Amino acid sequence: METRNGEHTRYFRSQGGSIGEINESQPGAGGLPEGAVEITEKEFQEAYAGWQTGVAEHVAGLEEAEAERAEEDYEALRAAGIPQATAQRLSGYDAERRNR
Repeated sequence: METRNGEHTRYFRSQGGSIGEINESQPGAGGLPEGAVEITEKEFQEAYAGWQTGVAEHVAGLEEAEAERAEEDYEALRAAGIPQATAQRLSGYDAERRNR
């Protein structure tokens, strides 16, 4: 694929399975990383979209785990007799955000 400034982009998959791209001024001028295999732009875009989906799912899982931890901490503080506002502040629990 040719870019605006005359550079060409080559896409590849490394031995480890990661993807990458190389921009070069002349097609084939630079080599791919050792053991890498050239792939099409479409294959690159599909793999990149899959990676983005995986990252988004991972982040959502981390956020859910953090929300659960905050709620558990809040409940423990309330059970210990800590006032609601203080328990929310200490735990980071936000009931309104959690129920969305």
